[in-house]
Amino acid sequence: MFNKNLIKISCSLVISSMLLSACSSSDMIRLSKNDNEADSDREAGSSDTDDGKGSAQESATDSDAALDNSVSVESSDDSTKEAIEEADDNDLIKRAAEAADADIKEAGFSLIYDFDNDGYKEAFVYVGTEVDEEWSECSGSIWYVDEDDCEEVKHEMPLAVISGDVFELYVIEDKAFATFNMSYATSNVTYLYYVEDGTYKESFISGRGYFFEPSYVDGYCVNIDAYDGFFDYEEGKEDEGMHTGHTWKNYYVYYDGETRDFKEYGCTTITDKELEEAVGFDLVKEIEDEGYEVTDIFKRDNGIINVNYFKISDGFDEGSYTAEYHNVTYNVNTGKFFDYWGSGEETWQASDFGGTYVESMFN
Repeated sequence: MFNKNLIKISCSLVISSMLLSACSSSDMIRLSKNDNEADSDREAGSSDTDDGKGSAQESATDSDAALDNSVSVESSDDSTKEAIEEADDNDLIKRAAEAADADIKEAGFSLIYDFDNDGYKEAFVYVGTEVDEEWSECSGSIWYVDEDDCEEVKHEMPLAVISGDVFELYVIEDKAFATFNMSYATSNVTYLYYVEDGTYKESFISGRGYFFEPSYVDGYCVNIDAYDGFFDYEEGKEDEGMHTGHTWKNYYVYYDGETRDFKEYGCTTITDKELEEAVGFDLVKEIEDEGYEVTDIFKRDNGIINVNYFKISDGFDEGSYTAEYHNVTYNVNTGKFFDYWGSGEETWQASDFGGTYVESMFN
C-alpha cells in the first residue's frame, strides 16, 4: 500500500540605482532691467514728480532691484547646493571604483540615498561589466559606501538588469531598502539591504527568492522556485525517488514596524467546511471528483488561501509511479481565484502555481 508520508515533497530552494545623472549647474537667473530701461524709468520719474507718479515709479524700480537680488541669490544657492551634492555623490562612486581597483567607468550603476535618515547619503554601487543587452544582465560586485567606510557587499555575481537598472529603492514607512537581483537561467533571487547603526545590514528575507510588490493582494511577495511538481519512484524505494518539475510559488511578507524589517504573514490550517464557506461551494469535493486528493488547506493572514492536492499515476515501468502536485490560490479579499497563468479564467484550476505549499517559508 502506498504511503503518502514517504513522498512528502521537500522544496529545494535555488539561491537564484539608479544611474548617477550629472546635474549641471543652472545659469543664474537675472531679472534686472537693462541700463536703457533704467534711464527711461528715471526720466519718467522726474517728469511726473508733480503728480506723484515719479516717486511711485522710483519705488517700483527699487522693488524690482530688490527682487532681482533675491532671485539671483536664491538661484545661486540652489545651484551651489546641487553642485556640492553632485560632487559628494561622485565621490562615493569614485571611492567604490578605487576600492575595487577599477576604472570609474566600470561603476555603471549606483543607488545613492540617505538610508538611515541621518542627513548624510550612503551608496550602493555596482562595479563590473557592461550590460549584456541580449540577456539583460551584467556581472560584477556590489559595494557599500558611506562617509567613513567602503566595503564589498557581494563579490562577482551575475546581476539582472530590470527596467534599465541593477538597483531598486523601496521606501516603506520609516525604512529604506536597496535591492538587487542575482540572475539565474530560470529565476532571480533578490538581495535586500538597509542602513542601521552606521553600517549596512541584510534583511531577514534577503536571498530567499524574487522579491516584488504584487498587484492582487496587499503586502509583498517572495517568489520561491523549487523542483516539486512531480515525484517519480518505485514502490518500496521511495527514498530513492526523484523530484522533477520546476515550480515558482508566491509567499507573502509585510513590513513590520517593531522589528523594522520584513516578516511573513501568519498562517493557520482550516477545515473543508471553512474552505467551503470562504469560496462559496464545496471545493474539496470538486477537486476529489477530478481524481485528486486534498492534503492541506492554509489560510494566510493577508487573505490568501492555499489548497494543496495531488494524485498518483502509473509510471512507464512496472512497479513505478509518478505523483503530481498542484495547488489552489484563492483571495478572500476579492472573492476570486488568482489567475496565475493569465488565461482569463477565474477557476481553481487556473490558480495552480504547481508543487506544494508549506505553511511557512521563513519562520
